[in-house]
Amino acid sequence: MSKPLVTRKVLRAEKEKHQQADKIRAVRAEEEFSKREKEMYHFYQKERKQAEKQRTKSDRLSEQFKVKSRKTFLNRALVIVIILLALLIFAILKL
Repeated sequence: MSKPLVTRKVLRAEKEKHQQADKIRAVRAEEEFSKREKEMYHFYQKERKQAEKQRTKSDRLSEQFKVKSRKTFLNRALVIVIILLALLIFAILKL
């Protein structure tokens, strides 16, 4: 009988090498995935913060506009009421 070309021991060693290489590839892939996931999270977090700042800025501007318009309306209404009161007092005193 002739000697086999590859022994079981060699086959087992190669199989273990391949398994270790597969494990290392899997760990690297997982690390790469988590790294990309982290980058995406930070990117969208920045986008979310910028959008929030823009939204609060626009909310403040709209609120300031509302306050200003209310203020002018109330001032005009106050002037009209004062004029009407003055006319009423003047009419009562004339009688």
